[in-house]
Amino acid sequence: MIRMRNVRAVFVKQVWDTLKNLQVLVLFIVYPVVTFVMIQAMGAQVGDRYFFLSMFAVMHCVFTPMVSTAAAVSEEKEKNTLRILILSGVKPVEYLLSIALFIWIATQVTGFAFIAMGNCSFRQGAVLFVLFTAGCLPSTLLGLCIGLQARNMAGANAVAVPVGMVFAFLPMLAFFNETIEKAARFIYSYQIGEAIREVGAGEEALAKGSVIAMVYLVLFSGLFWWIFRRRRWE
Repeated sequence: MIRMRNVRAVFVKQVWDTLKNLQVLVLFIVYPVVTFVMIQAMGAQVGDRYFFLSMFAVMHCVFTPMVSTAAAVSEEKEKNTLRILILSGVKPVEYLLSIALFIWIATQVTGFAFIAMGNCSFRQGAVLFVLFTAGCLPSTLLGLCIGLQARNMAGANAVAVPVGMVFAFLPMLAFFNETIEKAARFIYSYQIGEAIREVGAGEEALAKGSVIAMVYLVLFSGLFWWIFRRRRWE
């Protein structure tokens, strides 16, 4: 049984820890800011603002959750607070729910900037909201796995940053390279990027991207559970 008191306590702790961590805070705002600059500087030349929006929105909902989650969890391990939480009776599902909820809220709140920059209708905004969630949840789980597996924050960042870059930059690379595109079709970040690019009429892409994201969500959930049971006392 999930005890909401534990979930709330870990959630509040994560909020305060993030507010004190400038590195993580910057991650949540950097891609909306870069998108705004690129649209203002080059949007007219490219002729399609969704080109920049889809490129950086994928980075925002994939790279940011993965790296920020890995950093947060590894910092707790490094400071030994994760062990204290476990000894206090926090279950794996409670810890997972609290961290995932915080990262999801932070990603969605800052992600509204993309909806505004895209001049989206209510329907288009709702589609982007779903796509951000589809990218955020599996990325958060993978970040949890990396953070739990790492021995310290530096080790977590050394793994999370390149892994996050692979997932986040695949849609952009696939746009310019047909060979990469064929391989990237099975990666959830690519499907999410395609759906964002077709956000005006991308019903099929939305469905396909969501299904592939769910497959990764199940895989990463199993990986998290195994790593948490194995490394929780380290």
